[in-house]
Amino acid sequence: MASTARQLSSASAFRVFSFFVTTAVSLAMMPFIVHTLGDRMYGLWALVATLLGYYGVLDFGLTPAVCQHVAVALGRGDREACNGVVAASLRFFLAVGMVVLLLSGVAAVCAPGMARSADQASLFSQIILILGISTAVSFPSRVFTGFLIANLRYDLMVGAELVALALRTSLILSVLLLGHGLVAMAWATFTGSMVGMVLQAWLTIRKYPWLRLRLRAPRTGLTRSLASYSIFSFAGQVSDRLRFQADPVVISMFVGLAAVTHYRIASTLAQQFVVLTVAITGVFAPLLSRKYGAGDFAGLRSTFFFATKVSICVASFLGFGLIAWGKPFILRWMGPAYLDAYWPLVILAVAIAFDLWQAPSVDLLYAIAKHRAYACLNSVEGVLNLGLSLWLVRRYGMLGVALGTLGSMTVMRLVVQPIWVCRLAQLPYRDYMKLAGSALGGTLVAASLAWLICGWAIRPAYWQLASSAGVAVCVYGIAVLFLVFSSADRRRVGSALAPLTRLLHPQQLPAIASPAPPAQ
Repeated sequence: MASTARQLSSASAFRVFSFFVTTAVSLAMMPFIVHTLGDRMYGLWALVATLLGYYGVLDFGLTPAVCQHVAVALGRGDREACNGVVAASLRFFLAVGMVVLLLSGVAAVCAPGMARSADQASLFSQIILILGISTAVSFPSRVFTGFLIANLRYDLMVGAELVALALRTSLILSVLLLGHGLVAMAWATFTGSMVGMVLQAWLTIRKYPWLRLRLRAPRTGLTRSLASYSIFSFAGQVSDRLRFQADPVVISMFVGLAAVTHYRIASTLAQQFVVLTVAITGVFAPLLSRKYGAGDFAGLRSTFFFATKVSICVASFLGFGLIAWGKPFILRWMGPAYLDAYWPLVILAVAIAFDLWQAPSVDLLYAIAKHRAYACLNSVEGVLNLGLSLWLVRRYGMLGVALGTLGSMTVMRLVVQPIWVCRLAQLPYRDYMKLAGSALGGTLVAASLAWLICGWAIRPAYWQLASSAGVAVCVYGIAVLFLVFSSADRRRVGSALAPLTRLLHPQQLPAIASPAPPAQ
């Protein structure tokens, strides 16, 4: 258990580190890019990025299928099964990449019919084509992403991501300072992404020399298993696009491109909320799959309950932080002209907190291959979200779009999902709700305490925002450690933090040996 806890802690630490670096760069760059390009041009960039995001559905849910199947095979110590999964997914993703290339060409040709002016049409076509090629190449690289996640090797992923981020950021700064526009910015993004994907592939092959990249046809049983698993992951991904990526399209249709930029400020901060929470808690997903593969159902339940506590604590604090620190941060970050993004941010923060409280239950369904139910639930929520957004945007503008997200998540995440998950996973509903309610009560008390101590110091200045947030994290963290977690949980947390202690005092603690690889 201690070794597993340290492995999870290390994986989570790398993900959190990547998040903070990526977020710092993104938040620092956004005002510069918006003020350099203007609201309309940045709105066009955001709209193209959203449309290209729909290419992600061509994954057909295979990336999570690869991760789950590799993790289950690792739990059984079967390397040959791992190689079979990689071979099957590589064949599929190469074919998808070719389809994306074709679709990008068609979209570039059809772009003039979707633009309001000839100049805008030309920009639209070029950006779609450049970023479409980058997206096409990214599909084969998903094989390595799923494989590394299953092995909890986030250090290799983060290393490649940070190199790509540094190159992409420096190139974007260079082209904009030299007076170039969106097309040059698209080429800078393309170059950084390509370098990151190649580096990740090289690091994976170097670390796992037993991994075989072959294109031979997989056995029929594996193909059927991957297809059965991925089809419902695909349905979940499609509905996720309705939940999170339809908003800019709706706003551009009913409010305008300039409003897309203002809403993008709120959605960017809300997205960082999701990414950070998943960075901390998402490491439990492959562990749940491993325990399921090993037949350790008691460990599966214990890990799920612990992950639920962690997710509620993290999501509650981050949602509270966006509400408490959001307005002064936007004022300092983007300026008073963009303060209209604050109330959409508040609504999105509450909605996403509801969603992320339930994140471990989604991981559990994927781990035990019961994610068909999640796909159905997600689809209903996606349609409900889109319908509410289309109805409310006419009355309340971009605020109505955020309200549509809140309404759908309240019904589906707080009412429907807990009942469904407990039934499918054969968990006592009363025990689960008691645990979740107790954890939520503890987080509310801890957040109130943090606000009483730090609320007075929140001002629209970076040093005051950072210092007050740092103190709030310490107060909240200590409070929830005793209000939410049991003594056994605290020992598990202490075991997970052991690697950090070893880094601070390397001469006092022996090195921890890596786990032995599974037998051939």
